[in-house]
Amino acid sequence: MNFESVKYVNIKGRLWNPKNQVQFYEDGSFFVAEHNGFAIPSDEVPETFNEHFDRYLKLRSMHGEISLAGIPIRQYEALKSNYKINWTEICWLYYYDGTGYEGLTSEYTFESKAYTLDVLRKSDISKVFEHYTYKDDGIGYIESIIENQPTQCARYKGLPVSWVVQREDGSLGIMYTLESHRRKGLGEWLSKHLIHQVIQKGEMPYLHIVVGNAASVALVERLGFKKYGKIVWFGVQNPYYKTGGVTD
Repeated sequence: MNFESVKYVNIKGRLWNPKNQVQFYEDGSFFVAEHNGFAIPSDEVPETFNEHFDRYLKLRSMHGEISLAGIPIRQYEALKSNYKINWTEICWLYYYDGTGYEGLTSEYTFESKAYTLDVLRKSDISKVFEHYTYKDDGIGYIESIIENQPTQCARYKGLPVSWVVQREDGSLGIMYTLESHRRKGLGEWLSKHLIHQVIQKGEMPYLHIVVGNAASVALVERLGFKKYGKIVWFGVQNPYYKTGGVTD
């Protein structure tokens, strides 16, 4: 399997993390990587993509829905014409191929307000989850990220007011700044630190931005990220689902 293309960064990010257990289904040059409840199919043979994916669905007949994570939009369009799609989130895939940032400071001052660089801690779990978009993931997901993943946090008078993390799949995300501390450059400051940290680990920083989020697009493009294209997170209703499986 050749993971050199940016389109496989979603898989590479999961493989880079030694705490992840990624499993593969292979069918010739076609494969599906499975991790954390999501499937990520390859795109090596688009002309037979539906045929390969259909065989994969039959093997997963115990699952009523297959959730797919960050796959190229052309795969989504191919599957949409053949299967019922239960939910969809379309994002831009951005990647960073620069050298990182040097001379970063551990303190940041804006209009007399002094911020200190830190990592997220267990005591911050509830605050981060309070402002987390995907509540269905559960607070345990945030706890796992804070305990196991690289994080960057700006503290004001000891309290977390802005943060960004590297998720378990290698993507940068969960960025948030409290309303009273926005438009001060905190997100950019923290992102530079995290980008540099990820590069020092030998990984390529990348992220997903929901289409229509103009503010986040402007930020990452200022940071030097390049747009790869649209990717999609979605759920496919498995037509072969039966309690107890299917018999061919």
